[in-house]
Amino acid sequence: MLNVARTAVRTLTNEGLPLVLTTALRQTRPVADQAALSRTERVANVKGALTAAHPLDGARVIVVDDIVTTGATLTEAVCTLHRAGAHVLAAATIAATTRTT
Repeated sequence: MLNVARTAVRTLTNEGLPLVLTTALRQTRPVADQAALSRTERVANVKGALTAAHPLDGARVIVVDDIVTTGATLTEAVCTLHRAGAHVLAAATIAATTRTT
């Protein structure tokens, strides 16, 4: 995933957008594999599992993730970034699953 983000930043910077790649989040505890978890279980699984890696006061952020299934991880990431003072502008993902319920 980091290579995808690096490529995107390099490409957009070459197009004149002043971007900086940073790892803004850290995992604070292990989480279970989410493949077999329901949406409710996924939310509980990632709740409180992230922290900001450094102060983000006023930073404008785009969250990058590999896949969106229920959105639980993205939601937790965005909430954590907001608490750290960031303004989340968007989320970019490689893939999304089809919602079945």
